[in-house]
Amino acid sequence: MSHEPESSDMLPEAETSDSAQQSIETPAQPAFGMGKLLIVIFLAAAAFAAVKFMPKGSSAPDNLPLVDRTGVHEHVLEILDAARNNVIRTPDSATAWGNYGFLLFAHELEQESIDCFIQAEQLDGNAYQWPYMRGMGMSLNGLDLETAATCFEKAIQLRPDDPSIRITVGDFYMGLNRFDEAATQWQYILQRDPTHAWALFGMARIAFHQGNMNEAIDLAKRSLRSDAKIRKVHELLTQLYFRQGNQEEARKELAIVETLPDDLPVDSLLEQVLSLRQDPAFAVVRAKKDVQAGNFRAAIERLEPLIDYESHPMEYYYYLATAHASTQNLPRATEILELGVKRQPNSSELRRLFSKVYLSQNDQAAAIEQLKKGLEIKPDAALLYHDLGECYINQNKDDHAFEAWNRALRIRPDSSLTHFMLGKLYHKRGKNKDASRHLQQALKFAPQMTEASTLLRRIEKANDSQ
Repeated sequence: MSHEPESSDMLPEAETSDSAQQSIETPAQPAFGMGKLLIVIFLAAAAFAAVKFMPKGSSAPDNLPLVDRTGVHEHVLEILDAARNNVIRTPDSATAWGNYGFLLFAHELEQESIDCFIQAEQLDGNAYQWPYMRGMGMSLNGLDLETAATCFEKAIQLRPDDPSIRITVGDFYMGLNRFDEAATQWQYILQRDPTHAWALFGMARIAFHQGNMNEAIDLAKRSLRSDAKIRKVHELLTQLYFRQGNQEEARKELAIVETLPDDLPVDSLLEQVLSLRQDPAFAVVRAKKDVQAGNFRAAIERLEPLIDYESHPMEYYYYLATAHASTQNLPRATEILELGVKRQPNSSELRRLFSKVYLSQNDQAAAIEQLKKGLEIKPDAALLYHDLGECYINQNKDDHAFEAWNRALRIRPDSSLTHFMLGKLYHKRGKNKDASRHLQQALKFAPQMTEASTLLRRIEKANDSQ
């Protein structure tokens, strides 16, 4: 498995001050790859240095925020402590303060992050990141929104031509019903790029709130000509057409909405800050999405660095093992599952996945053993009985398969797949009446099951010819 460190700095070199350029390197993608591992190594080294080389009498600055450690995962505490110690070691470094603020913000400690950004800005007033993230933290917590507005305006002064900042600040003003100030941000973008999809969408929202429906529709359509897949624009058009009584167009837009994922405008700084979040629970949520999308290597890079922590939920081992198995790394998948069942001995789900890994290696006996252990944990698990029946079929133990599948149906009588497998087995034994009954049940619960309908027609045709 390749882990290439990312080379892009958190802060773009051409637009920042010298101290801001020293900020943490982060991956361009949200995956937990080598880039983030380097962050952990760097911060851990900083923590060690803080302890070993801190001058006698060194103490935390008075304005260094304290974090409530209750319920915070040990891995996150290690990272936060390392960043905090780096501030104590180098209290005159805007980068140290800013990086600590980034990590606090990423781990939903936005209010604690504000003091860090205030101090970073005092030490380096030429970097837009500090007032911008301070304003973000204040706005998310509903704290002194006028000061938040001042912070955003300062960020714009320092970086006037960044459209992502102006889009965010415009949204902030829209939330306060300050339409003129929102329009100022989006019009600035449109003067330089008349086709900017999100700025056009913003102006369409203003027109909508001011009751200018035709203007709003025109602006929304112009936005879609630049990017036809922005869900929020289609949602706005749906509302506009309904308001005008144009039900047909509204239904067309609603149909498009249902095909598109939710979306937000790109905010490159905020995305990079949020990508620093490293608590295992969040990593598991992201890894689940990776696995479901077929991004198995991303899931592996996100979860593998956390393997040494023992407090993971069952899902951690499940998705990491699934990702390894899906990339044909069966030995590693086996190691993960062995560790998982040791740390989570009451998980029938891990036992079922373990059986599938063994089946992919054609080890029927080991798969059956795992399924039986799973049933000891959860005796009413219909899926385990179903899988057990398939293993017995592979071993030509039809009687055992009958027993397993019938037990599965007693627990879950609406299982179309189990009815289909029993139908096939009865047909194999020449018991077509029983086969037809189960195949009909399979089609009752899954009418689209073509294999079941094909076999049922074959049996009915054979019966008719007799």
